[in-house]
Amino acid sequence: MRGKIKFFNENKNFGFISTRKMRDDLYFNGVNYPKDLIPHRSDDVESRVAEANRGKAAEDIHVLR
Repeated sequence: MRGKIKFFNENKNFGFISTRKMRDDLYFNGVNYPKDLIPHRSDDVESRVAEANRGKAAEDIHVLR
């Protein structure tokens, strides 16, 4: 699913992606990504949507350039 990084907290290593197709933002955990591959605010991204403990979450995030 395509979206845009809405928020990312580098200290706590988590963020949210907003999409046009989903009403709620997707949570993502930055722990799984090397520091130089972590998406930043306003980056366009593509990800896979998975079920998480608190709802839907983004996995396998790739920055679209």
